[in-house]
Amino acid sequence: DNIIASNTNVTADGTTYYAVWASTGESAPIEYTATYGFEDGDFGWTVTNINKYSDYKASGSNSGKCADNGSGTIKTPNTIEYSAQLGTPVSISFKSSKSSTNTTSSNYWAVQYSSNKSTWTNLPNGAGPNHANLTKGTFTDFEVDLTSLSNVYIRITHNGSSPATLLDDVKLVYKI
Repeated sequence: DNIIASNTNVTADGTTYYAVWASTGESAPIEYTATYGFEDGDFGWTVTNINKYSDYKASGSNSGKCADNGSGTIKTPNTIEYSAQLGTPVSISFKSSKSSTNTTSSNYWAVQYSSNKSTWTNLPNGAGPNHANLTKGTFTDFEVDLTSLSNVYIRITHNGSSPATLLDDVKLVYKI
């Protein structure tokens, strides 16, 4: 039997009750989704140098925009990282746009993974839409397959110097 959940309750008179939920045989992994949309109430993510931005958004009230250091370039690093290590990640998707007509081609969001949160590796197919190919205020969908990975941390990081690159509707799918 596979124990799915258990609970113990001790009453005021000292009586102990146990509840155990179990399944027989093999059970399929359950798929979960963690999202982040730069709205109030988002949790489970660590966001660094990406500010809420309300002028352009894919949905909700805000998107995320790279923080400006005051001289027209971004503060670094610009990341959004899921807090838990994932045994069986499935995919991550997001939407990207820009807040200006800037055509700098070296700016984009990239998906990275790490087993220890200190050394990060770009996924070979993890570079999001190039900033030069984005349309101001129009969000482009991007998705990365993560099924080849296991026991890793996942993050999206900005590669480039333009603070005008936007991010919204981050969705991470994983199995337990």
